[in-house]
Amino acid sequence: MKRRSRIAAVVSAAAVAVALAVPASGAAAATQFLTYIKPAPIVGSLSTTAWGAATVGPRDQSNGLEDKTLANWVYWDGGIIKGADGKYHMFASRWPESEGHEAWRYDSYAVSAVSDNLYGPYTDQGLMWPDVDGGHGHNVTPVQLKDGTYAVTISGFSDARVFTSPSLNGPWTAQGQVQVASGPYSSTFNTGGNFRTILGPDGKYHAIVNGFQTAVADNVVGPYTVQNPPLFSSITGSPTDDMEDPLIWYSGGQYHVIFNSWSAKKAYHYTSTDGATNWTLQPGVAYDANVDFTTYTDGTKNHWAKLERPSMYIENGVPTAMTFAVVDVEKNQENGNDGHGSKVIVVPFDGASLNAPALTLPTVYADTDRAGANAALGIGTYTIAQLQAKGIGNDAISSVAVPPGYKVVAYADDNLSGTPWTFTSTNLDLRQTGNNDQISSIRITLDTTAQFEVSSKSSNRAIDIGSASTADGAEALQWEYRATPNQQWSFADAGNGAVKIVNRNSGKVLEVSGASTANGAQIVQSTDAGRASQQWTLTSSGDGALTITNRGSGKVLDVTGASTANGAKIIQWPGTGSANQRWEITKVG
Repeated sequence: MKRRSRIAAVVSAAAVAVALAVPASGAAAATQFLTYIKPAPIVGSLSTTAWGAATVGPRDQSNGLEDKTLANWVYWDGGIIKGADGKYHMFASRWPESEGHEAWRYDSYAVSAVSDNLYGPYTDQGLMWPDVDGGHGHNVTPVQLKDGTYAVTISGFSDARVFTSPSLNGPWTAQGQVQVASGPYSSTFNTGGNFRTILGPDGKYHAIVNGFQTAVADNVVGPYTVQNPPLFSSITGSPTDDMEDPLIWYSGGQYHVIFNSWSAKKAYHYTSTDGATNWTLQPGVAYDANVDFTTYTDGTKNHWAKLERPSMYIENGVPTAMTFAVVDVEKNQENGNDGHGSKVIVVPFDGASLNAPALTLPTVYADTDRAGANAALGIGTYTIAQLQAKGIGNDAISSVAVPPGYKVVAYADDNLSGTPWTFTSTNLDLRQTGNNDQISSIRITLDTTAQFEVSSKSSNRAIDIGSASTADGAEALQWEYRATPNQQWSFADAGNGAVKIVNRNSGKVLEVSGASTANGAQIVQSTDAGRASQQWTLTSSGDGALTITNRGSGKVLDVTGASTANGAKIIQWPGTGSANQRWEITKVG
């Protein structure tokens, strides 16, 4: 039966042969959240004279919400909802610039701002509830309610409170404090600790606070039933220090949470299918204020001292942009009337890719729209007999799914002969391209032009060349992925089913130091000389990850001591199948 329906395509490119045995299915290799954040369009122009520290770099003052002269205000928070009028409504907090950053604690006001463009500039519309507590409010967060009206929650210097309005333009009516039902976990659920709530697909309001506790309610004000104790210590691999600013949203069939560690200046991404249980830390970082984080479409980068209070803008179920509250210097250095301040920035986000069904391997299907009998195919070649052994008949393929980093070349005849068809993205209906039910053999390759993150299955840390060295003999280590060139690799064909693994930063290849065959020999980078110690084969480890074996020694890439720490050395060791010898390869560029 040939069916048709609409689903998201997964796009890729490809090219290099390596022998790889494949499981029929496997867990998807996760992509770190950071890679979905994209360069921002330049709305106005890049200014070199804008307020702030020179370390920020040339920036677009028309992006987001700011006082361009710092004559009056600094801004924080910044969630966005698009109105029926086609305008973008941002909800933020502000306080007098002259009072310095710490004035948020006692003199922060809730305001709305409007723009015709998602990325700005946003025009401050003034206080949202001037007659209630003088308009004060902090940790300002908007949410659309079940009936199509709106609410804004505030917290930070008091227990969370709720204001509602039939319109994004107000007027806003105070509904009182958020209510929490008595229960086994309620005593630690502090609504004053960065309270946020969203309307879930189940029609309930799902809230989160610092400490990673979630709660649900039928009404935005509550009472909320707390679903769990503080979770950080129970989530495998999760940081625990100074975690705050939780962001929660639902997309792609699961709940997502981001927490920011204010002291480490890094944020982390967690997911759960029900928003209450089985929260899982995803690989890498969500964002990192220690590096040049914000990029414009012309390649210019900005480096803000702090990235906090993230929010996600979602349109038609697809996360489309993020906002961040940013400050140009450390908070205790922003003292008022000193040329330093804070604002809200807006950056594009590739939510379609985040939402897309994860694919570990190219997969062929007997029906259109990725339906019917199917087989996941790893790097290598497949004859009629080999496809039949996987449950795919001759001339019986009607759709092909291709994850990032792969290329599928299909042939009309057996043994890679006859008319070839190349797939560098998912094709849901081969009838549209004239090759439905005509494929007899297939070659799967990697993209030699692409760059990949290679991360340990046990630690979720990436292979890195220490100190971004370009020298021969520089050691390979594992490190938290930060999207730097010394952590990115390409795969070049070395012949006979092997590859060379080439560092993007140095152009040099991974090698066993001294061409050693000893257990524990260090992996280094070196100039390509065609040695067997510089060549590797990739085989499936059966869980969506790969084992990487050196051609010269027959031993595999290994994180020494199964360490999960930054800086742990990459060595070779006899294969045992342990997690520190399994690697996830994710296309990053």
